[in-house]
Amino acid sequence: DHADQMRDLQQTLVAQLSPSPTQHIGTTTPIPAATLSSPPSSSSDAVAKIEFPPPSAPARVIRGEKHTQTFTFTNTGSAPLKILGVKTSCGCTSVGGWKQTVAPGEQGNFKVSLDTSRFIGNISKSVTLTTNASNLRDGVTSLKVQANVWLPVALSKLKANFGVILTGQTAQDINITMKTTDDGPFKIESPTSNNDYFNIRWQETIPNKEFLITVSIPKIHRKMEQGEITIPLGHPEYPILKIPISARMADAIEASPNSLKLPSTPLKSPYSRIITVRCHDRAFKDFSITDAKAIGLEGVSLKVKSAHSKRWQQIEVSFPKDFSPSPNQKSTIQVQTSHPEFRTLTIPLHT
Repeated sequence: DHADQMRDLQQTLVAQLSPSPTQHIGTTTPIPAATLSSPPSSSSDAVAKIEFPPPSAPARVIRGEKHTQTFTFTNTGSAPLKILGVKTSCGCTSVGGWKQTVAPGEQGNFKVSLDTSRFIGNISKSVTLTTNASNLRDGVTSLKVQANVWLPVALSKLKANFGVILTGQTAQDINITMKTTDDGPFKIESPTSNNDYFNIRWQETIPNKEFLITVSIPKIHRKMEQGEITIPLGHPEYPILKIPISARMADAIEASPNSLKLPSTPLKSPYSRIITVRCHDRAFKDFSITDAKAIGLEGVSLKVKSAHSKRWQQIEVSFPKDFSPSPNQKSTIQVQTSHPEFRTLTIPLHT
């Protein structure tokens, strides 16, 4: 009948309009459900791990010799281990080269050298290692370069440093006690200095065991002096001992630099310099710059910086573009300080 004919016609139209499994509707392509499932675990889950063997006891090193320590490690992870950086904490240490990438299961290493000339006894210096290892916090760990620096004698001071001696003052003597700590054999002789600015006196307080070395400056007349004391010990492993000496003479208030020199003038661009004014007088506890003026320096500005110490303060001197000093006027920077005996400091300008 009519109702059956209409139903058959509707089914035929629906069948014609329905897409086949390979037909595209617009730009969307049906994706089989199987391709949407999560993939099994893969190399994306792999991580690098680093392991070090237990540290060994500090090596015995004769003072002055270079101590080299090798750090060996293993990549116990499943991904390549990357060594991103090795940084030391002291200028007395230096790092050699290293393999930047270590495969899983393989070993790597790097070497750190230590200059022992400034040390005696057990010393330890830090080394910071940066990696991509997942078992380290942020991939960073701290290691130690260690050594037992040996001398056949013990010294109360490793150097004779007079520090800063103020103009007009005398230097206090420096006493250094030296004691033998080894069975020897010793054949100790009187010390000498390679700089006659320093006077060396020598006293054997306990025969073949203890000695007193006195260092003095008979006459102060230079700005900076350095030298060393040489003591023949006659020891088979350490035949000669050397002790450095240094002294610096300075005014109570000192500027650095103590004069300013400009490049060729007139200046092609703005130019600035920093002057540090320092108080070497330890008896004066509250040093500061109270004022600063540019004399004969038209257009030059001065800025006294905030003090971070009661021993020194800085001034920033700014010269404008096209600046040229007056040929008929002396150009200086005058600094006023809080020191009762050194109120004014004059810093000349040279071109």
